[in-house]
Amino acid sequence: FSGLTIIRNCDWKDDFTFYSKTLKQNPDSPGANINMATLYREKGNYIKAIEFVEKASAIDPYYTDNQFTLAAIFQDMGEYDRALELYEKISQEKKYQYYRAPFLNLGIIYKTKKQYNTAIECFKKAIELNPLSSDAYANFAEIFDMHGDIDRAAKLYKTSSDINPDDYISLNALGVYFGQKNLPDMSLRYLKKALKLKPDSAEINFNIGYAYFLLYRNGDALKMMEKVLKIDPNYNKAKVIISEILSPGKGGNENENVR
Repeated sequence: FSGLTIIRNCDWKDDFTFYSKTLKQNPDSPGANINMATLYREKGNYIKAIEFVEKASAIDPYYTDNQFTLAAIFQDMGEYDRALELYEKISQEKKYQYYRAPFLNLGIIYKTKKQYNTAIECFKKAIELNPLSSDAYANFAEIFDMHGDIDRAAKLYKTSSDINPDDYISLNALGVYFGQKNLPDMSLRYLKKALKLKPDSAEINFNIGYAYFLLYRNGDALKMMEKVLKIDPNYNKAKVIISEILSPGKGGNENENVR
């Protein structure tokens, strides 16, 4: 059986190989065609993705994932009105499984279009249908964050990160929140978690450096700001903090070993 195991491992080596083989074995399966459409969408090959959706629709016009997948392609392409039309149709006809419900995607598009009240209603529906949707909580939080309601935003970010500990966006947002609350130690706790998940993020590295700066750990702050500029040489806020640390009379060097 060892030879068979090796062959199976090759089949599973990557999704493209596996789903291509599945489609070859089941060319009349709408699901197999939709899987290929999803893979091409994720690769950014939208023309090819649409071709596979059309094949799936020709095989079974009533297959529930056809419209959702096409809407997701339009959404990724930035054709939001076409995506909204399909998502709204899916919602009205109630032709979806809970894991393919359109409300999260509707909320994201309405948030992008700055129709915040409608977006909030969509996120509420998404959470009602799937209380473990960390993406719904995080996107919901961003609306409050953008409008300065940081306390309500923080609660939603916390829920998102509790559900999904790998949600570095929410962890970073919580770090910023506690920094705004003048709690730099708590801020660092969340920011360091975010950094482990996204070490090449200029924003997260900057936020950690700024927390060090607030704690008068200027040596650590300087190292982080230099790291930020290696990632993004045009990150001007890092240049400002470096200037603050190195400027005479700012007390930069004398505070270097406070902690």
